[in-house]
Amino acid sequence: MDIREQLEAVGLPTLIGTEQQVKMANNIRNGFIAAFVTHNLDWQTIVETAKTDKKVNMECEKLMKTSAKWWIAFRNEKIFGLCAEKKPSKHKNDETDLICPKCGGTIVVYNKGFRCTNDYKVCGFKIWRESYGVTITQDIARELITERKTSNPISGVLVGDQHMSARLELTDDFKVRPLLVPNCSSTNCPRCGSNKMMNMPYGGLICTVCRFHGY
Repeated sequence: MDIREQLEAVGLPTLIGTEQQVKMANNIRNGFIAAFVTHNLDWQTIVETAKTDKKVNMECEKLMKTSAKWWIAFRNEKIFGLCAEKKPSKHKNDETDLICPKCGGTIVVYNKGFRCTNDYKVCGFKIWRESYGVTITQDIARELITERKTSNPISGVLVGDQHMSARLELTDDFKVRPLLVPNCSSTNCPRCGSNKMMNMPYGGLICTVCRFHGY
């Protein structure tokens, strides 16, 4: 009987918290148990050791915590010297030959679009698959990453509350934005005060600085 079966026989305490907290905390606790199984820990041996070893006893107490908030807060800590195992992603990340324009990492395709493989704290670059009302294909993403803009207009781009044909660009802060053909207006933007308002093809004005849209 492995440690998972031993713990099921003992009965782990019910976690306390909101429904979402409990669900997340259960996944974390199960991740620790999976790590214990992987490393062949034996619960009966641990319990016997805990009777004379305060450190082991403290580790046992961690496993019996009932607060879902505690499990979430300490999800990156260790119990019995082991980190919780994480479930593999349901979505396959397909590596590409594209280089991240922000940090130089590798770009992969995932279920929500395209992202850098480097951790969010290090980079966090991504291009959402659905942006401004259009689906970003790998060819479009390639142009945005390598050329910083699409070579041809894309139909159906949502600008303000209107769909139109426009190119997309990757800005200096690594965000995808519509690239509109300049048609300057003498009106200053009521939101940011800039003089970078442009006339839209189907009426109305849009600010190229803060993206304010009005008529």
